[in-house]
Amino acid sequence: MAPHGRTTRRWFLSAAVLLAAVPAAAALLAAALHAVQGSSGVTLLLSADTEGQVTPCATCSIQTAPGGLARRASLVADWRTRDPSLLLVDAGNAFIGVDSVASGGRIIVAAYAVLEYDAVNLTYRDFRLGKASALAMIRDATFPVVSCNLVDEATGQLVARPFVVRQAGAGRIAIVGVTERPGSADLLPHLARELAGIRVRPPVEALAEWLPRARREAGRVVLLFYGSASGLAAVRQTFGGDLAAVLVGGIPAEALPSDGRPPVAGTAEHGRRVAEVRLLPEGGVRVRQIEVAPSLKGDPKTEGILKSYGKAP
Repeated sequence: MAPHGRTTRRWFLSAAVLLAAVPAAAALLAAALHAVQGSSGVTLLLSADTEGQVTPCATCSIQTAPGGLARRASLVADWRTRDPSLLLVDAGNAFIGVDSVASGGRIIVAAYAVLEYDAVNLTYRDFRLGKASALAMIRDATFPVVSCNLVDEATGQLVARPFVVRQAGAGRIAIVGVTERPGSADLLPHLARELAGIRVRPPVEALAEWLPRARREAGRVVLLFYGSASGLAAVRQTFGGDLAAVLVGGIPAEALPSDGRPPVAGTAEHGRRVAEVRLLPEGGVRVRQIEVAPSLKGDPKTEGILKSYGKAP
């Protein structure tokens, strides 16, 4: 009995040691995973100034024309298999252009739904067919359309949600949308007609109201900005310490400032490229431009959407 008793006691002691070690091991594993997630940062893929373009770039050489929504969808899907926490965003001027005007922008809404955008900035350029058409279009969207400064004059309410919060890795990111009012709106009759019934609050004024609310809900805030270089400078000067990054439409990527706070990023128009924007844990960003290359095979589901609207991918 004695040997058996000693064996039993040794077994219980070993089990106790193992059970005591489990929480410690779990805590170490959780800490290691958190460290890995924190060190890797967060990636956003940025498009801007698609301007209703669903097919490859019409102004590029036909043999090497980059772009096309079906190719973009394939690129995004491949990226998500490698980084499930990826956020897909658009800085604005997405919906209305030559390829999309016949559908009132709905072809872009349908394709962006397949791509599962996390946020799309609504801008003054999306009102080319007027207020009623634009509001009907975005009501059909199954992805978040954001703007903190486009106001329906009839109701006094924002026409889109001001921001959206997304889980990314170990943290939460708020994505806010804002657009400038075109300076020529008071001079050009067609712009006045397009924006009839819509008030565009000054971006700095609107952001002063909405950025504090966004910051209360998320650890970092990313701004989708559409407008001019001077408007961007005013936003950066006023809110430099409040934003992780400003992702820009309406300004060529090569014309954006490369220094100062917060960091900025843009990309090419008409879907020729997307920008990989890496938010680094220590602050700052790393930006890489990625061509939506002719060698990419189009996503079949997106191709089906485009064909249903009479557009060959």
